[in-house]
Parts: sequence; C-alpha cells; structure tokens
Amino acid sequence: MFVFERLPRKLRVLAIRSKFKHHGEYSGYKQILKYIQPEIELGIDEESNEHTPVLFKKYQWLFEWKARSFKNDFDVIHLFYGEDYFRFATQWFRNKRVVATFHQPAHVLEQEVHYGSYRGRVGKMTHLFSKSRFEKLHAAIVTEESQKAVLKKVMPEERIHVIPLGIHYHFFDHDYQKIKNEGITKIPKQLVTVGNWFRNWDELEALALLNVKEELGFEIHIVNRNLSPELKHRFKALGLVIHENIDDYSLRKLIYQSECMYLPVTAASGNNALFESLAMGTPVLMSDVFQSNFFLPSPAVQFAMKNNVADVQQKIQSYLNQSEEEKQKVSDFCRNVAANYDWRVIAERTVAVYEK
Repeated sequence: MFVFERLPRKLRVLAIRSKFKHHGEYSGYKQILKYIQPEIELGIDEESNEHTPVLFKKYQWLFEWKARSFKNDFDVIHLFYGEDYFRFATQWFRNKRVVATFHQPAHVLEQEVHYGSYRGRVGKMTHLFSKSRFEKLHAAIVTEESQKAVLKKVMPEERIHVIPLGIHYHFFDHDYQKIKNEGITKIPKQLVTVGNWFRNWDELEALALLNVKEELGFEIHIVNRNLSPELKHRFKALGLVIHENIDDYSLRKLIYQSECMYLPVTAASGNNALFESLAMGTPVLMSDVFQSNFFLPSPAVQFAMKNNVADVQQKIQSYLNQSEEEKQKVSDFCRNVAANYDWRVIAERTVAVYEK
C-alpha cells in the first residue's frame, strides 16, 4: 500500500473542494489533497454518505460562509473549484490568505469573471455584491495559459500561477508494468476516446463515418456512461464499441492496448484522460482548442484542426504508419512526460504558492 506523506508546510490550510464519484479513486483534482492534507475540508462529497443540505448543493459558495466558524483554525483558505465556491472569501477573510483554483476552459472562466454563475438570480446577485473578488485574491491557480489570459484582465498577473493537473503516476505505472508482463500488446488501429465534458460528438461521428466510407479499418472504442440513447444508437450503427461500465484496471488495459487516444473537444483546460493515456504509454490526438499554446510536448500530445476530419484522419494515419520501433519510442516518451506531472510534484508547486 502506497503511503501519502504530507508535504512539509508552515501554514494551516482550509480546503473547500469537491469529491466526485466519477473520478474514481486515483483521478481528479481531489488527489492533491492526499499530499497537502488540509486541517479542515469542506464542500460537496459524493463519495461519503454525509448529507449535504439542498441550499449548499445549489449555492456552493455557502461553504465559504460555513468556513467562518473555523476562522481561528487556518491561515490559508484554498477554494479548489473557484468557479463553484468562490464568492465572498476575500471579503469575509480579510486577515487570511485566499487562493482559488480555476479548472474550466477560458470561455467559461470569462463568463464567471464578468457575469457570475448561470445559477439564476441569486448567482447573479452574489456576483454583483462581490465583483471585486478577483483583484483581491492573494493567488489564483489555473491549469493552462488561456485561462491566465482571462484573469489578467481582472487581477495582477504576478498573482496568477499556471499549475497543470497531475496524475498518480505510481499507480498507473504499477498497472502498466502488470499489463506489460502479461504479454499484452497494442491492437493495430485501435483508437480510444474517454470522457464526457465538452466532448465534440459531431467530430467523433464524422471520423466514424469516414472510417466506414473509406474502409480505414479503425476500431474505435468510446468509454462513457452518460451518452444519450440517440448517440448510442448512432455510434453503434457506425461500429463504435461503447463501454458504459468498466472498472479502473480494465480501462487502463484498454488504453494500453490502443494505439492512440483521440479526444475530440469543443473546449478544454485540464484533462484527466489525457494524463492517464500518457501514463499508459498511449499518445493523444486532441482537437486544437489552444491554438497550439499547450504545455505538453509533441509527439506525446498532438493537435488536429477542430471539425476537420481529414486532418484528424491524416494525423492518426501518420502515427500508425510509423515503424514499431518508432512507436515504442513515442510510448516511452509519453510515460516520461506523465512522470513529470505526478500529483506530489503538483502539490509541491501548490504549497510553494501558499508560502509565497
């Protein structure tokens, strides 16, 4: 059993976070908590049987109000999902350091900065009452540069820190070695796509249609438990293999066996599926929603033009046409990239923000 050692730090932390069931045991931003180990944790927790009042579910910034009862027990309040929880912390905790992490793509963050959440009149009112909250933040953490460009308009740039999402590389490497030792190899022309948030299903369908029409021979697997009946019907008719219920080990095995992970997206910031693919030695092809301004290097991650199925097909084919030796070099490179973003490293960078 791997032991998570708390990182040394001088400051006491109160974390307002969400623990989502769909992230499983070893994915999602909650992983950072295993190393930071805050003195106090508040927020939505889908993993426990703890009852959350309806109002707190609807207006998650109420957890800031709840944090007031602990004001003598912490030095830093870190709102790990700033889009959901951050409203009044800079007003209510004037003698504390306030840090907020923002995960959503730039266009969603821009909406939050200028108009507040979409959650009806109350959401808009709370935004109006706390409109200056961004400029008063001691630190903002974003996962990529496009988000930073949004926040630069409303707060000092030196307080904005780009710290990507991470991965528990130890756990994925364990399964990688296990699968490898079983003698399992890549399945020629097998592609996999994972996830639901901001996914471009039209682009995926276009690739599936081209695959049938041109007889490209791709076997496309899609891991998703939230597809509508209509999408499931359309995708199955085009030969896609749909996995609605798959355990973590089987998912890693599927990714390991695939020659490429294809992520058709309409927008993105951090992406758990991307890092998990790299850790399993599988390169990623993604829709270019960053205008190539992305922190992970090629050939671990490559980009195809949005809604351009010919470009998608060409880039997949160019990788598949490589020799087995070249593919292995790419796979090893992917794993080395993922190792640099172990959650412990990300946690150390976050604690450095607290201390700064």
